[in-house]
Amino acid sequence: MKIVKGYRLYVELNASQVRRRLKGHGLGVRKVETAGSHRAVIIHTATGQHLRQLEALFRGVIEQNAETKNSEVRQEMTNPQGSATDDVAFESEPGVLRVFQTKEATRAYYNKIAKVYDLLSEEAEKPMREAGIKKLAARPGERILEVGFGTGHCLVEIARAVGPSGKVLGIDISDQMLAHAQALLTKEGMADRAELTCGDAEQLPFESNGLDGIFFSFTLELFDTPELPKVLSECKRALRPGGRIVVVAVSREGKHGVMLNLYEWTHKHFPNLMDCRPIYVRRALEASGFTIKEADVESMWVPVEIVLAEKP
Repeated sequence: MKIVKGYRLYVELNASQVRRRLKGHGLGVRKVETAGSHRAVIIHTATGQHLRQLEALFRGVIEQNAETKNSEVRQEMTNPQGSATDDVAFESEPGVLRVFQTKEATRAYYNKIAKVYDLLSEEAEKPMREAGIKKLAARPGERILEVGFGTGHCLVEIARAVGPSGKVLGIDISDQMLAHAQALLTKEGMADRAELTCGDAEQLPFESNGLDGIFFSFTLELFDTPELPKVLSECKRALRPGGRIVVVAVSREGKHGVMLNLYEWTHKHFPNLMDCRPIYVRRALEASGFTIKEADVESMWVPVEIVLAEKP
């Protein structure tokens, strides 16, 4: 018997109706169960295009306010040769929306807006980023990584803090953002303290136990829910024991007002305009084995978590 952790999608149909709709479609569906009168739950591991196809198949009957809890389903899973498949483990959080854009679309979007990114977000995000930099407290001689460095403002601040004996590293999915960040570092006289890479944080190109700190600023919430444990696991691998991680991110903690609801509605219906969504930062870090040292919830125009944690 194998344990498969999957997402639960609640629909306003009975189980027989769901199975008829699913006939001929795989889409990562593991099981369909009755969940009440004229209500069923689809347990699945669909992501990306398969997730969008699954949701399209049940458009109009998906419960909008149902919790998406972890399910632990015991079932025998075999491949065509009859041997058991590997365990499949996906993490989920109640109320957290999924990311609907592909990484290719995200890369193209940030390449497109790189020239005007500071005009779009600098004033709103700057106080939150600075609070995160303060918690990170980079010191001379340290090696600090920023994931999703954008146009490079935090890279400059970190480079100043680590001094000529330290190094600031950066990874970003957008090559145009990298070009702008490199230009800013050069302008500020910090280019010799920085090494930038265009890539994906699911596979960090850094040796294990080699970093003193990692910084995220409005980046972690761009990763889809199943990707979050992978990204944080990579961060934990790359940090030295006692190394620090600071995450600044739009959050579902705090008061859920009109602006947060509007933010989530826009992400759900117009993901090309609002590509990230609120997440639970502290919970994600704790689930990945980090020790929380400080955790604040601030307000931009939506709640923002600023969390400092350590690798044990």
